[in-house]
Amino acid sequence: MTPKEQLDLAKAFLEHHYPIDKKYHPLISTERQTIELEKLKNCIDYEQFFFVLDLPRQAIIHANGLDKWLGYNNDNFKFFDYFKSIHPRHRISLNQLANSTFHVANSGSYDLAFMNHRMIIQIPLLHGKGKYQLFKRTLYPFQIDKSGMVTAYLNHFVLLRDYDESDSLDLRIALNQRTITTSENEAVLGMNRVNVEKTRILPFSKTEKIILKAYINNSEISHSELSELTGVNLNTLKKTHNSRIIKKARDHFQTQAFKTLKEVADYLKGEGLL
Repeated sequence: MTPKEQLDLAKAFLEHHYPIDKKYHPLISTERQTIELEKLKNCIDYEQFFFVLDLPRQAIIHANGLDKWLGYNNDNFKFFDYFKSIHPRHRISLNQLANSTFHVANSGSYDLAFMNHRMIIQIPLLHGKGKYQLFKRTLYPFQIDKSGMVTAYLNHFVLLRDYDESDSLDLRIALNQRTITTSENEAVLGMNRVNVEKTRILPFSKTEKIILKAYINNSEISHSELSELTGVNLNTLKKTHNSRIIKKARDHFQTQAFKTLKEVADYLKGEGLL
């Protein structure tokens, strides 16, 4: 699938959930947003850049620091430019995580707040000069509609180092403003490989890995075929193994994003973990 085709899927998703002709009622004032943006501008000299993704408009706004650290013009950086800059190995996984983030954020299960609940991820982006670099991206709710839907996310990036093929997305979600510990900071900055190794040592049993690999090879595989492949009783497979694998994936990657075995399998495949 080409970047344009993947972008079209993302845009279709946004158009479905954020109709362009719908009237939105923002809760966050421009004054509060401006204060946060000015704070972030003061950090640009420290290998950081940011922009806001306006979901109903499918537009990047308030872009700052891209010219300095990513090699692109702040004023002309579009949604498609950002999508193309993501390493192709990770685009599908990021699309899935974005969709899942939308459903979790707008499920009503959390009392979302401006610049509070964070999703942190390592992401490789293509510099304008042609070299992939690894960034830590933190996603914050930047505008919230009175209905409770997040309508804009602030994307804040910190340059870590040159990208290595062994790097994973290392997804983490914080539901409050918990301070990141020194050990976490060191791991993210690449001073050690704790997070990468954690994702390499998967929590799944031998049978569970067989099931996941089967889904990777054939997403339409039936429970009967899986039962024959693994030797596990059909009822046990349906009632136990599926839910156990999903729970292990949620616990291991610290996210509730996974809903089905296929999502787990696709994520592991996209990250080269299985």
